[in-house]
Formats: sequence, C-alpha cells, structure tokens
Amino acid sequence: MLVLLNVLAFSPVWRPTGSALGAANALTAAVLTFLVKVAENRRVGQVRKRYTWQVRNEPLALMGGEELFGGDIVGRDELCEELAHASHSRRDRTPQLLLGGAGSGKTSTLVRLAVMLARRGLVPVLVRLDGDGSDLDLREAARRHFFSVTDAFPEDDRRRAWERLCEDDELVVLADDVEEAFPDALSDDRESLIRSALRAAEYQRIPLIAAASSRGFLPHGTGICVNELGPIDEEEALNALLRSVVGHVTAPWEWLVKNSGMTEAPLYLQIALELARLDLLETTWVECRPVDQATVRLGLHQAWEHALVHQLHRELPLTEVERIAVLDWLSALACVGLLRDSAVVPLNALEDDPLIGPPLVEDLSRRLRSLGADSVDVRMAVTFGEQLALVAVRGANVHFPSGLLQTYLGSRLMSAVAQVPHLLPQYLGHGGRELHTALVLHSRAIADMTTDEGLAEEPRTPVLCAWLCESAENLLDARAVDLWAAAVEIDIAGECSELASIADSVARHWEYIHAVAREDLEKRKIRFTHRLGEALRVAESKGRGSTRGLARGYRLPWTISCNDAFSSVRLAAAGEIGDGGTHACAELGDSLPTPHQSAGRRPIPSAQQWPGDDEHRARVTSAWLAPLLAGSAVARVGDDQAQSTALRAREGLRRWIDHLHSLLLTEEIALARGFKYAANRTARHPCVAPEATRYLVEQAHRMLSSARHWVAQVMLLHALTLWSLSDGAEGQMKDGGWAQDTVDRWTSGIDLGFSGGQLHPFVKEAAALAVLTLESGQPERFLWLDERELLAHVGSLRRPRRYWGDLWLPASTGWKALSYRARQLLADLTILLNLTERDGRPRQVEQRLAHTLDHRLPPCLTRTRSPLDPYRTAAGGPFPPGGACPSDCSSMLCPYPALGTLPPRAELPSAFCRAQLISLRRSTVLRRKVPWHRTGRAGSRRFWDTMMRRVLRG
Repeated sequence: MLVLLNVLAFSPVWRPTGSALGAANALTAAVLTFLVKVAENRRVGQVRKRYTWQVRNEPLALMGGEELFGGDIVGRDELCEELAHASHSRRDRTPQLLLGGAGSGKTSTLVRLAVMLARRGLVPVLVRLDGDGSDLDLREAARRHFFSVTDAFPEDDRRRAWERLCEDDELVVLADDVEEAFPDALSDDRESLIRSALRAAEYQRIPLIAAASSRGFLPHGTGICVNELGPIDEEEALNALLRSVVGHVTAPWEWLVKNSGMTEAPLYLQIALELARLDLLETTWVECRPVDQATVRLGLHQAWEHALVHQLHRELPLTEVERIAVLDWLSALACVGLLRDSAVVPLNALEDDPLIGPPLVEDLSRRLRSLGADSVDVRMAVTFGEQLALVAVRGANVHFPSGLLQTYLGSRLMSAVAQVPHLLPQYLGHGGRELHTALVLHSRAIADMTTDEGLAEEPRTPVLCAWLCESAENLLDARAVDLWAAAVEIDIAGECSELASIADSVARHWEYIHAVAREDLEKRKIRFTHRLGEALRVAESKGRGSTRGLARGYRLPWTISCNDAFSSVRLAAAGEIGDGGTHACAELGDSLPTPHQSAGRRPIPSAQQWPGDDEHRARVTSAWLAPLLAGSAVARVGDDQAQSTALRAREGLRRWIDHLHSLLLTEEIALARGFKYAANRTARHPCVAPEATRYLVEQAHRMLSSARHWVAQVMLLHALTLWSLSDGAEGQMKDGGWAQDTVDRWTSGIDLGFSGGQLHPFVKEAAALAVLTLESGQPERFLWLDERELLAHVGSLRRPRRYWGDLWLPASTGWKALSYRARQLLADLTILLNLTERDGRPRQVEQRLAHTLDHRLPPCLTRTRSPLDPYRTAAGGPFPPGGACPSDCSSMLCPYPALGTLPPRAELPSAFCRAQLISLRRSTVLRRKVPWHRTGRAGSRRFWDTMMRRVLRG
C-alpha cells in the first residue's frame, strides 16, 4: 500500500507536497501496524481462548487421564480459594506444595483449582510430571504441554501466546506427581532433584503449585509454602452419599463414612458414590461388617472390581473373562511398581526384572490359564486398561494415576511375591507407603482363607509382622515408622497376636528415629499412634489379643506421650490412651503419676529441686489424661471390674482438682486441656456416659473457680461451652440473655487474685465468643480444640453443621471456619504461647508462664509489634527472651523465635496471615478490633505482612 501511495504521488493524478506525502506515509504505516497488531492479538487470543476453554470443560484431559469414578470431589473449595489467592500475589511469590497421601484427592484438587483460576482470568497449565527425568525445568515442561494442547494453531501463534502470558504474568503452573518426575533415580537422588526443581521455580518466580505425597524431600527452611490436604468433613461426605442414594434408608451410611476412613482418603467416597449409582452400596456394607478400617476399604475395592467386571464400561468389546485378565495383567505391573516405589512401570518390566518378574509371571500364567484367557497379552491389557481409565500409557511406560488403586491392584498378586523366600523383605525398606498399604489389604484378603484354598505356602500374619519390624529396625528413619504402622494394621487380621512384639520393637528403637524433614517425621509418628489406637480398640471390641499384648500396647503410647520430642505426637499418643476407655484405665491406672501434694501454694522449684524433665513430662501427661480417663471409663451395669475401674479414674481426677493449688502452671494447663478434649465428645461418642459427663462438668466448675493461669481459664470456658450444647440442634439457645447469664455465671466464679483483680483480656474475649457459640450452636466458628491442628490446614467446612458425628470439633475443622473475632484471638494467643514456650525447657517455660499471669498484656500485643521482630534470622546471634522488650514490659518475652526455627506451639501459616492482612484492608464495622489492640491499622498490616513473608521464607 505504501508503494502504491508513492507511485500515485509521481503520477499526474495526485501531486502532493513533500510534507503531505510524508504525513500520508506515516498515517498509512500506523494504520497498517495497528491492523497487523489486531490480527496478531486476535490469533494469540484464539490460542488462549482455546486453551482456557479446554481447562474449563475438559480439565482431566489436560492431565492426560479420564475420570475414574463418578461424582465430584467434596470439601476442597476453601483450600482452592486460598491457593488461588496465593497465585495472584506477585510481591512474595513462592512455590506452593500441595501435600497429601494416596487417595487424598491431590489430582482432583488441582483440577478444581485449574477451573477456578481459568474463571478468574488466569491461564493454568496442568502438567503431570511422570516422565523420564527431563522435567527438571518446570517452566519448560509447562511450555511443552501448552504447545502440545494447542497444536492445531501455527507455531508462531503459540509462541507469541506463550510469551504474552509470561509477560502479563497470567500463567500458573500446576504440577502433579512431582515424585514421579525422576522414576529411575534412587530415593536420595530423587529428593535432591525435586528440591533443585522447586528452587529453580522459585528463582524464576514462576507461579507454581505442585502436588506431592510426602514432604520428606523438603526440610524446614527451604522457602516452599506447604499446604496440607487435611481430612474432609464427615457431614459433607455423608450428605454426598445421601444425595446419591435417594430412597435407600436401610444401610447405615454414617457407619460406612466413619469406618472406611473416606474423610482421610476421599477416593473411597468417590468409589462409594459410584457404587451407590449402581445400587451396589448396600451389599458392600453387608460385606464390610467387620469394624477395622482396612477390611471396610477392601470391601469397597472388591465391590468396585465386581462392578467393573460386570456393569461398568459396557461399550468396550470385552467379555467378563477378558476384563478379569486385564485386571490381572495390570495387577502384576502394579505390584512391580509398588516394590520399586514408583507409579510409572515399563511395559517390559515383568520380562526384564530377574527377581520380581518370574514369580509374578508364573502366578499370572496360572490365573490366565484358569480363566481361559491366554490370548490377552500385556499390550492388549494396558490398551483396554487405559480405556477403562485404570492406567495411562506414556510411550513404553504405564502410569497408575491413582495411588490407592495401584495398591489394591498390587495386593491382588502380592501372594506371588510373598511366597518367594527372602524376596519381599529385600523391598520393604525401599518401598513407599503404598507398598505397606498393599500388604495390609493383602492380609485382609487372606485372613479368612484356609490352606485348602492354595495358601499352604502363604506367609501368615506373624511372618509379615516380623519382616516389617526387622526392616524398620534396620532403617531407623522416617520410613521405619510407616513399617511399624503397617505391622500394627496387619496384626489386626491375625487376632492381634503379635501386638506385644511389635510394641517391644517400637519401644526399643523409637528414640533413635531420625529424618531430614522434621515435619514429615512428625506426621508419620502421629499416623502411627492413630493406627496403634485403632488396633487396640479393635482388639478390645472383638475380644482379641492377649492380656500382655494389650498391656504392652497401652504402655507404648504412654511412653511416647512422655518422651517424644514432638509435642503434637505426645498429645496424639495421650489422646489414643484417653479413647481407650475402661481397658486403658485398667492397664495404666495404677502406674500414672499422682499430683504433688503440699499444704499451700507450690512455688516454682529451684534448679536443684526441679524433679527432672522426664518426670515433669510424665506428670503433665498424667494430668492431661485424668479427665479423659474419667470420662471414658464407663461403669457398665453388672460389670464389677468396669465399675471399679471407673470409680478409680474419677477418684484420680478428684485428687488432681483437690491439689490444684500445689500444681505447677504447666500441669494446671494440661489438666484444663484434658477437660477440653473430653468436652469435645458428643453424646454419640462411644466413650461418653451421662453420669461421667455430669461428674466432669462438676469438676470443671471447681477447677475454673481456682485456676490461676488464663490459658487454663480459656480452655475451661471452651469445655463448659461444648458441654452446654445439645446434640443435633442448631441455635438451640434462642434466648441470648440466657446464654449471656450462663457465661457470666461461669466467669464470676474465677479467682481474680492471680491476674491483678481483673479478668485477662483473652478470657474476656473467650467468654464473649462462648456466648456467640451458645446462641448460634456453631462451635466451629468461635472455638477450637488445638492451635497446631487447627492452623495446619484451611479446613473443608463452610456452612452450618448438624453434628451427627461423635466430635463437636473434628479433625477436618480448619481455621477458615472461624469468625474474624475468633481468628484475632487465636492469632494473638498463639503468638503469646510461642513466646512463652520457646526453647522447650520445662523450668524456663514455667517461669515465663508465671510472668504472664497478670491481666496486663505485653506491649508487643497491645501497642507496637516491632519488638517481636518476626523476620529476625538466627544468623544475627542468640537473642535471649526479653532482650528486645521495652523498659515498661514485665513479661520479658520478645523477640519472636528466629526465622528458620519451628515455634513450639504452632507456626501461623502464610494463608492465615494473608487472610488477616486482607481483613485489615477491608474497612467494615463487622471487622472491629479486639479490645486490647491499640495499634493502628497500618501497623497491624505491616506486622501481618512481615509474618506472611516470614513463613514464606521458612
């Protein structure tokens, strides 16, 4: 066009001046440039529009798979919202790690998050890192995936679209299965490679959200923000089931939700929903009548397999025999992957592996001959397995997208490996948690079989438990804890005959367990204590196990609760004892330490008189257990021994209350914590009896009138509030004046002589929140059970609950459910407790608790928070408590624990700090400051911004 314009200028038609010709050329060039840019932007917009359309409508296809089970994931919306907020932040961007075990819903959560981000105008790129180790550069892996999805467009358009997304910062990378990015690497090398990949993403400032099953590769202080996939709410799972089984009222769905553990592994909820759609769930319940979790889960797996063979995917040209043969082939490959601790298995693995291959091939050949399906080979099996959404084919490899499905398939052929002498023990130490779960399912499958059914050479429960314990003793790292947990679960199928030997093995080696990632070891230990408690309760309910086995079983959590280095593990172990009821009280009642007795108030012992940290921890644990045992030891009519045990437990609690004046403050707080945990049990809890509850309420009132420390007073107010709620009702106390009068009656009896003649501000706020709880009937909005557990995850519940379960505040309750006022109290209470309990030395903690008895809060919580200095690093040298306090501070607690160290009570997560920061930015009368805040809004914003950056920096 410019050439034509200049030709016209030299023709007789048009004779412009030089300046006019230049202006015309400039205008024409500008118009042409604009049109080219418009066309280019249109092509780039088409690429982006096509990709985001596929994210919204076919997100699973982007992950390289199909939906395995019907239904949608439940209870992850709150977590997805927090992750979406984190991906928007440009100032303090850091990789986000989504942490959850097999079946916890990591992939489904990423898919839900991708749809949410796409609706908010961002472009999420979903990448499954199940390659050959070439995905070290996550940005490059995302680019390749983006190009492969938009391959219908010219390469220049795709390249421009990608560059535009990077420039505009509209890209979010969602990476699944980061452990599978390096399937051929050894365990230690794999962890190092994963850390390098995440650090590279942090250096490139890529908005990254990655999913992993364990944080063992991520030690504390790496700057990666960890978001745990906590359990979903039982009521949400139940409601999802009830919506799918309209008209079915015979099966106890509550029993199924609770005993299958589907709140911890939502995959089982999806299986149950699929079975309900096929009208098979009631039959599944009948087959799953035994009470242990593994047996219920195996029943769900077997019912789903039956449905897959006979009812699902009828469009495929497969007979029922061929479907069973496909499952057998995939089971053999899954077994190889479990032994190699990998979800990616080569197609020729059975031929190339000289150790695992021969026994699996022999067993597989026998199965195929008996079926008459010799024509089904491995390639046919994986082809149809992909169409059945069981596996995904990646070149010459097979990928199992679901870890729990791989464990079940592998358990079907685990007998072939277990029968070969010395083969399985070689892999136990190198296998992951999925291998241990497969062994547990395998133990349930063979539990009721006889030797006439071909199990003459099958290793029974004692042999499997011995192998697991021996492997654990040889490892003595975090994996050893999982091996012991698997041994405990397997022993349930063997009448709990090996419980004593397993407990002895754990007790001898527990203190020597070490790990790079302390948080990962902590979670594994807590999981072990829960499995041990479940085994003990199952043994008692079925009359299994020897007396020595039960005694050693309860002695082990007592030892852990007194000696473990993690306070959360100690609490979890003590909680399992408290849920043990009459049996736990009978086994441990006489050996529990009793309260110190003195004529008057007991001063803090001097360094020479201090009884010793071990003895002090034992006494603190005993105080914590006293209310739990008094409430769970049920005096059954006609059972003289149970009645005697219950009376002894109540007498033990009465002694603690009678000698409250002689207790140390840490013992007093532990006793109040026991009341709080006992009050968290609803009337449906198996360890609750009306007579015991009335006794606990009476003793709680006695303790509240004499408690010295505000922490104990807050816990007792929470306990009394929970006891005042009625099961199954919302807003049952319609008269707000009645609720206010009730709480005023509680607080009026508090002895104010230790707090300077006034109620502590935290106690006042807790009382106000107690009134709101009684008026609304929603304790999850205003109360909490444990600060660490609550802050560990966002939670999965937003709407009011009906409280059909046996706990008012279940483990699924997260901090997101709290009201703004409750979050303010939780935050400041946690900060003050972190300052008080720092360093963990019991005598120093006791002294700091004594400094905080007064109702006057330290200036760092009321005026300016600069003395806290939460962004301080340990490289600056030791800073003793009180070194940063102003001259008028009597508490002498600042500064905050240094950056890179774990606070003793709980670390305030970055999502929680971000929520507090966002709340301060929203000026509204509903989000008023708590009474003790006299600092300005700008100062509070600076503090929470610093706290958020502290957590992100690790």
